Amino acid sequence: MIDRTPLENYLLYSSAVNSLIVFVLVGFVGWYRRDPIGRFYTYAMTCVALWSASYAGWRSVDNDAQRYLFIQLLTIFSGLAPTFYISFLHKYTRYKNTVIERSLWFAMVPAIFLALTPKGIVELHDYTYVYHWPVAGVAYYPYLFLWFIAALYSLYVILQHLKTVRNTHERGDAYLFLIATIIAYMGGVTNFPMWFGIEIAAYGNITTSFYGIVLGYLVLARGFLDVRVIVRKTIIFSMLIAILSSITGLLVTGITSILTIFNLHFSIPALIVLTSIVISLTASPLRTFLATLTDKWLFQNEYR
Repeated sequence: MIDRTPLENYLLYSSAVNSLIVFVLVGFVGWYRRDPIGRFYTYAMTCVALWSASYAGWRSVDNDAQRYLFIQLLTIFSGLAPTFYISFLHKYTRYKNTVIERSLWFAMVPAIFLALTPKGIVELHDYTYVYHWPVAGVAYYPYLFLWFIAALYSLYVILQHLKTVRNTHERGDAYLFLIATIIAYMGGVTNFPMWFGIEIAAYGNITTSFYGIVLGYLVLARGFLDVRVIVRKTIIFSMLIAILSSITGLLVTGITSILTIFNLHFSIPALIVLTSIVISLTASPLRTFLATLTDKWLFQNEYR
C-alpha cells in the first residue's frame, strides 16, 4: 500500500477520471465520424486520454524506473495532443495555415525526443505535498516553448473561426468550444511550475474532464461535429428493433400460454402471420414516435 498525500490522491484519481471521460468521447466521435475532421479529432483526444492514463500510472507506481517510464509517456502524449489538435482545427474551421501546421510538426517531434533525454528530465524531486515530481533540464525548454505556441495558436484558430460564423446557434457552440479549450489548456499549464522548482499544486488537472463533458454536450445536444444525424438513426433503429422484438416475444409467449391453458392446437405458420401483421401495423407509428422523442432530446434547441 503506497502512502499518498491528499494532493497525490487527487492527481491520481482526477487523471483516471480524465482518461475515462475522454476515452468515451473518443470512442463516440471516432465511431460516428470517420472523415479527416473526425480522424484528427480522434487522434488529438486519444493523445489526451493516453496522457491522462500515463499521468495516473505515474502517480500509482512505487518505484522510480516505472515513474520515469510513465513520465516519458505523458511527455510524448502531451506534446502530440496540441499538435494533432491544430491539424483537427485546420480541417474543421475555415481558417487554415499549412506552413504553421507543418512547422509545428517538424519542430515538435524532435523537441519531444530531446525532452525525454536525461538533459530534459533531470531527476525526481519531493515537494511538501507531492513526491517524485520531475525536474526539467535545458533540453526540456524547446518542448515547453512549442507546447505553449501550439496551445496559443489553437485558441487563435478558434477565434478566427468565430469571426466567420454568422449563425447564432453555431456561434454559441463555437464560444462554448473556445471556453472549454481555454479551461483545458489552463488546467494543463498548472502541471508545469513544479517542473521548474515552483511549488504550485496542479489542481487544474481535472479540467480535462470538464472539456470532455462540454464537448460531449456539444456533440450530443448541439450537433457539434455533425454526428447527430448518424446518432439519431442509430438510436431510432436500435430502440425500434428492441421494442418490436419485445412485442413479438410477448405476443408469442402470450398466445402460446393461452392456447396451452385451454388445450387448443395452434399452427406455427398462423402464429408467424399474426405476429407479422402486428409488427407491420405498429412499426411505422412506433418509428414516428421514437423519431419525435429522439429529436426532442438531440435537437432540443429547435423545441424551445
